[in-house]
Amino acid sequence: MSIQISINAHNKAILQYENMNGRPKYRFITRLYVPPSFRRIGYGSRLIENACKIADEDRATFFIYVIPPAEFSRSNIMAWLGKYDFKRLNDSTLYRPNGLQDISLYLEILSEYERD
Repeated sequence: MSIQISINAHNKAILQYENMNGRPKYRFITRLYVPPSFRRIGYGSRLIENACKIADEDRATFFIYVIPPAEFSRSNIMAWLGKYDFKRLNDSTLYRPNGLQDISLYLEILSEYERD
């Protein structure tokens, strides 16, 4: 099941995430989109902040695979997400630990997620 957070219908900025293989404490951000005309004015930050607030309330860990739009570099996006306590897992994946004690569990969950 995919869950969507949006700021308002006018700008179509959205963040979508889903539970990883039925594990509600592990969530994978599947989409973070802000239309080009609304970038660099805080909409992406507000979406991430809202998602992090929900994750904190639920003590859930978020994961995100970073595929940046053309005007941003992967390292810039990863540094930006670092402001919200996302940690680097590898060259393109970040996680925001919230009760996650063992990263090997994530790797197991991710391999299951990718098979589905």
